Amino acid sequence: MAPVLIVMALSGCALTAHAAGAETTFPKSPNRFIPRIARQYDALEFEAAIEMLPRAERFTSNTDRERLWLDLMKGVLHYRLSQGKPNGPQSEDARIAEAAFRRALERAPDAILPIRNPSQTLTQYFEELRAAYRQQLPVQQTASPEEPPPPPANISKEDLAKKLRKMESAAYEWAGGRLPPPVSAAFRDLYDQALVANSPKEKQTVAGEIDTWMRVLTDKDTRGVNSLTPTPVAPQPVHARSNHLSDEVPRSTFDLMLKSLTVYVLTQRVRGMKQWLIIQSEEGYSRQLVDLLNRVSEQHLELETAETSHERMGIAITLDRIEGQMFIHTGWRIRGSDPRPISFASR
Repeated sequence: MAPVLIVMALSGCALTAHAAGAETTFPKSPNRFIPRIARQYDALEFEAAIEMLPRAERFTSNTDRERLWLDLMKGVLHYRLSQGKPNGPQSEDARIAEAAFRRALERAPDAILPIRNPSQTLTQYFEELRAAYRQQLPVQQTASPEEPPPPPANISKEDLAKKLRKMESAAYEWAGGRLPPPVSAAFRDLYDQALVANSPKEKQTVAGEIDTWMRVLTDKDTRGVNSLTPTPVAPQPVHARSNHLSDEVPRSTFDLMLKSLTVYVLTQRVRGMKQWLIIQSEEGYSRQLVDLLNRVSEQHLELETAETSHERMGIAITLDRIEGQMFIHTGWRIRGSDPRPISFASR
């Protein structure tokens, strides 16, 4: 997208604000973190907005317009934080703000700040960066037209779901038990992106992210895993890995109720539900699918911290309720505590 078109889209009808008097405008986007960042900025929750930025930036379906907005907001947020520090212009926040603004200007030299009524000092600072950037631009030469790249090969939602399942299995093997929270958060983002990915390019982008995870996990590359998460993580040492009964495959001598409440069976159940929802989005995107996936993902997160059978019982009951909604909206066959593998070949 040409820079001038990005700026027009960012400043025109594609922008939305919250209630009257809101300070921040943002592009309409399937990236649900963008409006959250705008609301946090309006509420002066700058640190919380900055913590959410990496998740918004990792959203693989971001367009040039959304990447431009995120660079501009990162610059604004870090600039605001730098103003309250004794070494303001020399602070780390000031350095990050300048780098973010420069990236935005590289995307669109005519970009405008996404907040209403910015301070005079911020406006002057941003215009000085713009002037310095334009002075560095080389004289444009007419380039020979290049052949457009071939369109990306299509990949089905079912193939995406299978790749996600393999990725999770590799992650559990790497972690030696439950996944660290940053890894779980990154996986939930990938599930969200797989659900809304419809074009071949979007699905190939998600598949590429999954392949990157598979490479670092199968190579036991903890440094590579850390490069994909916002905070450092590490697998459990071998001597610390738990062989707790609830983490093992249930034995045939267990009674059915105990089987249905093990971490293993509940995890398999949650995975199957998530993958089914992703596959159903191939037939058509809907708000119900997004809401159902979010609810299942929340239970997956609860499961990672559940320690007692009572807590796991609550999760199983909640999953029963969600399955009822999935039956209504997607034709899901209610399985309840049945621990057998789920086939995606038929409903």
